[in-house]
Amino acid sequence: MIYTPQQIEEAVGETDGGWGEIKYEDKGTLVIDGVTVPFVTADEFGGEGHGDEAWVVIKVGNQLFRKEGYYASHYGYDWDGDVQEVKPVEKTITVYESV
Repeated sequence: MIYTPQQIEEAVGETDGGWGEIKYEDKGTLVIDGVTVPFVTADEFGGEGHGDEAWVVIKVGNQLFRKEGYYASHYGYDWDGDVQEVKPVEKTITVYESV
């Protein structure tokens, strides 16, 4: 089955904890169009010590979906970004270290 970002957003919105809970779960289920579908948390970033950027990626079937938001120490996470279907892309970076 192929899912849309809108279906994922609606399904997560119907869970008890929303994206905030999903960020801390390794796996779980979503109800999409009346069908219970498993998901796994593929990756996540953000929180104390990481600035204000935050995001979580979940895998539903063979698809990956990313939700962005931000973190503020005085009240926690705000998941205000759109859900987007994503794919992993490897990148090479150059860093400079002391010799």
